[in-house]
Amino acid sequence: MSRSGAGATSRGRTQIDLGWGGTLYAGLDAASVGLEVSPANLTELIALGREVKAALADDPRTGHLTDPRLSEVYGTIIFDVLGTLPTAELHQRNVTIFADGQVDRSPCGSGSAARVGVLTATGTLHGGTDTGA
Repeated sequence: MSRSGAGATSRGRTQIDLGWGGTLYAGLDAASVGLEVSPANLTELIALGREVKAALADDPRTGHLTDPRLSEVYGTIIFDVLGTLPTAELHQRNVTIFADGQVDRSPCGSGSAARVGVLTATGTLHGGTDTGA
């Protein structure tokens, strides 16, 4: 996991997390750029996901150490932090913008692994905490 300083977007500067789960994903808190993950914002979310991926294209942290085919950001996971449920489960909503602007409401296995890695590295997800997945 890496925190990217290259967080300049058309919606302002923000913190972008890089997480590896078999491929590289960028993570972005939607609220940090004044958005909410909802179907009404899908066009903006797609544009933002593509913009983040393009902005990180030349970032040296996106290069794979041994296999250049695995270099670069594959997708951007844009999320809303909705709190913690009474059962201690994290409550978040996300959308994954991957490849060349395709959309999935949930990250695939590699995206999920990258997201869990980032949540663990940032101290958001602790051992024994359920993600609700």
